[in-house]
Amino acid sequence: MESLRDSCALFLKDDYEPWYKHGKLTTFGKPLIVDQSDYNTLQIFFDDNIIQSDKCIVDVRDLISGKQLPLEETKGNPNGTYISQYLCQVDIIQAALKKQYFIDHINECEKLRLEQQDLIERGGPEQVVEEKEKDNEW
Repeated sequence: MESLRDSCALFLKDDYEPWYKHGKLTTFGKPLIVDQSDYNTLQIFFDDNIIQSDKCIVDVRDLISGKQLPLEETKGNPNGTYISQYLCQVDIIQAALKKQYFIDHINECEKLRLEQQDLIERGGPEQVVEEKEKDNEW
C-alpha cells in the first residue's frame, strides 16, 4: 500500500468470467479498496456497468475492516446515471461527446466525499438529525 502513495492512479485489468459465473454478484466484482479515513485522496471508480444493486460490477470495501461498503444513491444527478463518492457510472456516448464529462463527474464525486467527511466529523447521520432538530426548536 505504501508504494501506491507515490503514484496518483492505479489501473487493474478486470476478469469478467468469475463475476459472470457467480451470477454477477458484487462480491465477485472489480475490487475498489478505500481508506475512508484518508481525506487527502479522492478514490473514484469509473465504469459503464455500475448499478445500485447486489449485482454491481464494483465491490467497494473498506481498507481497515475489509467490509463491503453499501451503495448509496445520490440525489440530484442531472443525467440519471449512478454516482456516489466512490463510484461513477459512465455514459459512454456522453463521455465521447462532452469534453468536460470526466472533470464534471470528478467534481461531483469530490462534493459528495466532502459532504460525507462533514457527516463523519459531526458524529454521523444521527448527530446531524439531532442538530437539525435543535435548530428547529429555536
